[in-house]
Amino acid sequence: MIYIRNTDPGSNAGIPGLSLPAGIGPDGLPVGLELDGPAGSDRDLLAIGAALETVLPPIGRPSLRSPEGA
Repeated sequence: MIYIRNTDPGSNAGIPGLSLPAGIGPDGLPVGLELDGPAGSDRDLLAIGAALETVLPPIGRPSLRSPEGA
């Protein structure tokens, strides 16, 4: 769970957060972008997320095949 640790402080503080797919990494796994805002900024954060969705590249499904030699 080391990759999820950075999401706990925002959740525990009660601030809004938003996660967006941001691309596929060189290893073929999806990469995400997390945005956090101050308390009460839910609408602003959603507007920023909607704007980012228009400029981020579309994401296809990642390959679920294991790498050669694994």
